[in-house]
Amino acid sequence: MPRTWGGYAAGASAFDPHHFAVWGRQAAQVKNEIYAQVAERKPDLLLVGLGFNDLGWVVDNPEGTIASMRTLVSEARAANPNIKLALANVPQRTRLGANPNLPASTDRYNTLLAASIPSWSTSQSPVALVDWRGNYACGPDGCPDGYDGLHPNARGEFKIAQAFQRTLVNNFRIGTSVPAIPTTIPARPTPVPRNVVVEPGPQGLKVTWDAVFGAHGYTVRSRLVGSANWGESRAAANRHDTLSGHGLKWEYQVRTDNGDTGDQKSAWTSPTAPVVASPTAPPGPFPIVTRATSTGFDITWGQTVGAVERFGVIYWDQDDPGAFLGSVGIRGQAAHIDGLEVGHRYLVWVSSWDTSGGGGVPNPGRPVLVGGGTPAAPSGLKAVVIDASSVKIDWNKSTDAAGYRVWVRNLGNGDEEHVSPENIMDTTWGVGFLVAGAMNYEFCVTAINGALESAKTTCTRPVRS
Repeated sequence: MPRTWGGYAAGASAFDPHHFAVWGRQAAQVKNEIYAQVAERKPDLLLVGLGFNDLGWVVDNPEGTIASMRTLVSEARAANPNIKLALANVPQRTRLGANPNLPASTDRYNTLLAASIPSWSTSQSPVALVDWRGNYACGPDGCPDGYDGLHPNARGEFKIAQAFQRTLVNNFRIGTSVPAIPTTIPARPTPVPRNVVVEPGPQGLKVTWDAVFGAHGYTVRSRLVGSANWGESRAAANRHDTLSGHGLKWEYQVRTDNGDTGDQKSAWTSPTAPVVASPTAPPGPFPIVTRATSTGFDITWGQTVGAVERFGVIYWDQDDPGAFLGSVGIRGQAAHIDGLEVGHRYLVWVSSWDTSGGGGVPNPGRPVLVGGGTPAAPSGLKAVVIDASSVKIDWNKSTDAAGYRVWVRNLGNGDEEHVSPENIMDTTWGVGFLVAGAMNYEFCVTAINGALESAKTTCTRPVRS
């Protein structure tokens, strides 16, 4: 359920704080949801800032995003024929390596939106343009109004509000003037978080602290007791979960993090007392079997120990540098995941959830190549000695391969070959701790696409570099 409520600035006049402004949404999604929201909440004016996530994450092209916005207008009117709409265009952002065409797509969409709005507007249900793009200092080469290359800092928030206010005054006669941007922008508060608590969590340890009103997020850093180095993680809310094995002892610090510069970050909290990890949720299931489909993958799994309330299927696109983890909750022991990028490789895991509401440490399944079949056997296998007990192995990429497995056999004692425990995503792999001496082993490789696996390469012994 998306969060559609929240607090406003201290001292603001009392008003209904409910809204439908949800982080990360797309016009392609909201067009199917707006009728129910308008019918239930009965607004007489919609302020709409959608479209970036359609274009930025290549959900749709400019023409498709315009079609989504047109549907949104129609659906809102179906629920309220007299509704007014203020539709914002889309801001530019700093360059996004995963989407080099975004600046041109943004300009194209904004041009289409400005041209379309007059034909969508009626006297009974007027539609007006909000020039977010023109009022917001952000572009491919810099973003002074954003704290991360897109999302608004304190000045950027004033600029967005001003753009909407200009449309409200000029087009809907709401208010009589457009306030200027303050000369001195109030700093977003960045107090040190309070009441940091560490306790057992589903995956090892759970860290919570008092939420800081208005914070964009937090940074949590942790280290094993005795280590000199901290590892840092970003937290959007006032909770952080650590994936840890039983018995490991951790300590933590937390700070409020409202941007990229030092004055937008608080000091760190004092280190917490050491706490021993003790995962509370059941382990992930085994075995896990994955099979690529034309537009996604099918997955099945066995049962696990403990009382499992549901399972979580987690997947991650390895061929999109900006991809987020996807996940879906399942009751049962099978799932069909659809709508993925054809030709992309996905890592896959399954976690077990108990009634406490937490997912345990996930177990991996084999990666899948969406739309792929049985992969060809790798070619060009080479093994080179690195030192007395280490070898580097290289091979050529295989058609339809989502990953690879390396097979190792000790020639000195007649052992049967064994396979690498992890799924290898690249075409190179290093293996160490060859206790019989690197020259006394041979190596083979297979290519995998979920449950489908190629024949082995011809096995090879290493050579000295």
